[in-house]
Amino acid sequence: MKHWEASKVATIIRLIGRLCSTFVVKAGIVSLLTLCTVAYAAADDARTIRLLRPLDGATVREIVPVRVSPADLPSDGYVTVSIDKVFRTAQLIDPGDSLIYKWDTQAPYQDPNDPGVDKYYDDGTHEIEIAVYDRQGTLLASGTSTVKVANKVTNLPDGIKLSYDWSESQTLRYKRHSELNSQSTGGDGPAQNVETADIRFARTIEDATSGEFLLRDLVYQDGIISEHGSSAPVQSIFTLKSRYRTVNKFGQVLVEETPFSVGDHFGFPVIEVPNRRITIGDSWETKIEASLTWANAQPTILDGTARLDSFEWQNGYPTAKVIETYDGPGQFFVDAHATIPFQADNIHLVRTYWFAYNSKLLVRVRTEITVDGNASSAVVSGLGATVPVEQPPVQPQPGNPFGGDDGDGQQPQMGANGTGAGGTAATTTPLKLQVLDDTNLVGI
Repeated sequence: MKHWEASKVATIIRLIGRLCSTFVVKAGIVSLLTLCTVAYAAADDARTIRLLRPLDGATVREIVPVRVSPADLPSDGYVTVSIDKVFRTAQLIDPGDSLIYKWDTQAPYQDPNDPGVDKYYDDGTHEIEIAVYDRQGTLLASGTSTVKVANKVTNLPDGIKLSYDWSESQTLRYKRHSELNSQSTGGDGPAQNVETADIRFARTIEDATSGEFLLRDLVYQDGIISEHGSSAPVQSIFTLKSRYRTVNKFGQVLVEETPFSVGDHFGFPVIEVPNRRITIGDSWETKIEASLTWANAQPTILDGTARLDSFEWQNGYPTAKVIETYDGPGQFFVDAHATIPFQADNIHLVRTYWFAYNSKLLVRVRTEITVDGNASSAVVSGLGATVPVEQPPVQPQPGNPFGGDDGDGQQPQMGANGTGAGGTAATTTPLKLQVLDDTNLVGI
C-alpha cells in the first residue's frame, strides 16, 4: 500500500467528502493528521468483508499488520483504516498485496476531538475498521475486527532483579538513529538539523569471567552521517576503531580500557541496572552516559534518577521498562573528538530503556535531551554556524583589549562571567539544542 501522493489531495477531498482536514506535505507524501468529518458515499450493495489479520477476537501486541484478501480489493481504489472510530490512514490499493496498514499499538496518536495531545492505546479491547472504495469514491466493502491489546506483562507482582548474563564470543547487533537539532532560545522558531546519523554497531563479549565481562563496541562502516543536509558514509569521516570496557553483571563500568592504536574509538552506553529486586514504582540513583553528537570520544556522565515504569513487551521480548531522568547543569562536547566543550546551564534528559529480564539483554534505548546555555563562538562554529544569534556581542570595556599586560607588569586575571580584569568579555550566543536517539537490538 502507498500513502496518497500530493497530486491526489484534491481527488481525496472530493471522493470522501472531507469537511475538515489538515495536511502536511513533505517530499511528495501527504499524511492525514486530523479528520473532523468524513461523509462516505455508500453504495447500496456495499458488502462486508473479513480481515485476514488480525482475526476477530485475537490478542495482539506491539506492531499489528492489518491484512485483507487481495480478492476483496479493487484494482484501482483506496482503503481507509480507523481505530476505535478515529481515522488513522488512507492508502492506495496495491494489487496483489494483502497488507494495508501496520498498527503500532505502542506509538502515540492524536484524536481530532483533542488536537495537539498525544494519546496512547491502553491494554484492552479495540476495534479496527476498514472501508474499501473505488476510484469514484463509492464504498464497495467494509469490515471490522475487535481485538485485545496486551502490551503489558502482569504476572510479576513481586518484581524482578535485573542483571546481564552475556556469554563469551557473543555478539549483539544494534541499529541506532540519532538527531541533533538547534533552535532559538525562545523556542518559537523552526529547529535546524545539525546532524543526523543512521548507523549499526556490534557489541561483542570478548571475555566472560566470574560475573565480569570485557565488552567491545565497533561501529559498522555502512553507516550514514548527515550534517546540514549533506550526507557521507561514516567510514569516510572517521577511522573507526573498537572501544573496550570491563563491566560487571549490573552494567557498572569497572575499567575503561586504553586504546592501543590511533583512531576513533567510539562506543555506546552500557545501561547500569540496580543491584536489588525492584517492583513497579521503585526508584534509585544511577549514572547516565550521554552525548550530543551521534558518538563521542568523551561522553558526559550525569548523576540521574531511575524508576521502574512497567513490565511490557518490546521488540518481541518481555521487558522491564525503566525511565531515567536528569535536570541540572553539565558539560558536553559538541564534536565527536571531544575538543570543543559546551557548558550547559540546564540539561533536561529523559532516557527510557527496555531490558529483557528473561534473556538478560538490553533490547532498546530511547533518549531525549534538551540543552540550554550560552555558547562560545567555538561551540557555534563546531555546530556548523547554524545556531541563530539572538544577542549582539558584549562590547569591550576600558582596559587592554588584547588580554596582555595591562601596564602594571602583571598578566590580567579572569573576572566574573569569563571577563578579564580589564573588562574584556568573550562573545556568547544563547543556544538551545535538542537530541533524540533511538537504539534497537536487531540481532544476536
